[in-house]
Amino acid sequence: MVVKLSPSPPAPPHSGAQAVPQGEGNFPEPNAPTSPLPAGEGRVDMAAANPTWSEGRLTLTSDAVWAALHEVMDPEIPVLSLVDLGVVREVTVSGDVVTVTMTPTFSGCPALVEMQRLIEVRLLALGAASVAVNTVLAPAWSSDWISDEGRRKLKAFGLAPPPVHGGDVQIMLFDVVRCPRCNSDDVLVRNTFGSTLCRAIYYCNRCQDAFEQFKPL
Repeated sequence: MVVKLSPSPPAPPHSGAQAVPQGEGNFPEPNAPTSPLPAGEGRVDMAAANPTWSEGRLTLTSDAVWAALHEVMDPEIPVLSLVDLGVVREVTVSGDVVTVTMTPTFSGCPALVEMQRLIEVRLLALGAASVAVNTVLAPAWSSDWISDEGRRKLKAFGLAPPPVHGGDVQIMLFDVVRCPRCNSDDVLVRNTFGSTLCRAIYYCNRCQDAFEQFKPL
């Protein structure tokens, strides 16, 4: 006896689901070639995302070097750049070789080596192939070389800026010192040497707080 079996009817699709055409929604086959993303679609330009990556491709100019040196801060007064402090005296650029001439605040300044290192690191990052930092001691550094912006930053930092003296000893020794916090001149000298040799310690009777002054030199 021969028994004939009828084919089973196809199973109905799940309620609310739609059949996915072949090739849509499937995982790609292993080793299948992929096409790169078009420019601007999901791709990141790392040089644009991190400008320091592209700095080395800039053409070095004196203006670019001076702008970079404005970012090199004094190790002892971190709110003040070496340019605002007045210790950077000259910049020369020859191709990708940069020479910086600087005058320390005094010949025995303990921060001099660190200043030189910071200058070299910053300018190499800018794209210089070689950086020379030369030190000159004459003419001697003067606190008059501190920029107006530097004096503003010193006061905001809580350090009384030195007066502009123009070489007048009377001003250097007897000019009125004002508290950088309350601007009172009712102050007393507590110590002629502060945390560094170029500072003095004062006490303000008005706000009853001690502060340092950058000595006029």
